[in-house]
Amino acid sequence: MNFLDSLAGGLLGALLGVGIAYAIHVVRQRTALRRAEHQALENLVDDLHFRRALTPDIPELVDPSASEVVDDLALVLRSILRARDAVRDAREKLVPRSPATLALRKMVAALSAYLERQQLAPERYRYYLQECRQQLNAEVEEVVAIIKSAPRYVGEGSFTVSTAIEEPQPR
Repeated sequence: MNFLDSLAGGLLGALLGVGIAYAIHVVRQRTALRRAEHQALENLVDDLHFRRALTPDIPELVDPSASEVVDDLALVLRSILRARDAVRDAREKLVPRSPATLALRKMVAALSAYLERQQLAPERYRYYLQECRQQLNAEVEEVVAIIKSAPRYVGEGSFTVSTAIEEPQPR
């Protein structure tokens, strides 16, 4: 072997090593981003589930000037605004072309539509809240199916996820 053959072999080995190291770095980075997305979606589902404003209720027409209604409406509005912010925060943590993007966009749209509709007819805010909850429930089911894990909550809450996902059983 001459000097040029040795040099070419060394360069090829170095380039191959750099390429492998870069590929490992990219895979690790994508894995970390997917984990962060998964965690953000799980946290979002939990956050929405425990929102009092989104718990099932019997809708009724109310007098928007009654003091207890004014107080309840203020609490509901704050909760819906926080829920919308939580969905937007989770959406920012999605990886590009995530399958959850559309579901989160629909959630933001449903929450924004509620805020607009209740301003137009505050006496019907409980009806609009139930419609919003139904729209969110469909999107929560979609998100749970995407993350392929059972919700971490147990008992009563805002959503009833009908997507059957079994917890892994210990072996």
